[in-house]
Amino acid sequence: MGVLLAALVLAGYYVLRHNETPANAGFVIRVEGDRGVHFRGNYVSVNARGNSVLRRVSGVTPAQYLVGAGTVMVSLTIQKTQAQGLLQVSVQHGGRTLASERTDAAFGGVTAAVRLTSGKPNHMRSTDRFSPAP
Repeated sequence: MGVLLAALVLAGYYVLRHNETPANAGFVIRVEGDRGVHFRGNYVSVNARGNSVLRRVSGVTPAQYLVGAGTVMVSLTIQKTQAQGLLQVSVQHGGRTLASERTDAAFGGVTAAVRLTSGKPNHMRSTDRFSPAP
């Protein structure tokens, strides 16, 4: 049992570390851009029953978040916590990029929302970038 658990942990680490995703991972949120850009934000995932989960995230680029299988919609807002650097956020499903946005504005951020219909992305795709008011 302990060997199996260790193998699963190592496999999960390998997948995250090498930017690979299992086929049934659902959505993948990638936070990239210039290496070492600090960010924070949140994303909401919604399943087919309408149940939603809010996750707060923070970190340094590059980072990746796997959103579980069964998710039909993801909406996110990610903001830089520093003035310098490029921040790029993408939402992927099945190896395809469904939404992507970037900003290099001081303390700027991005938003995106993607929804699946019958297991495929529909036309409800929204992305935007923003800068904080001076």
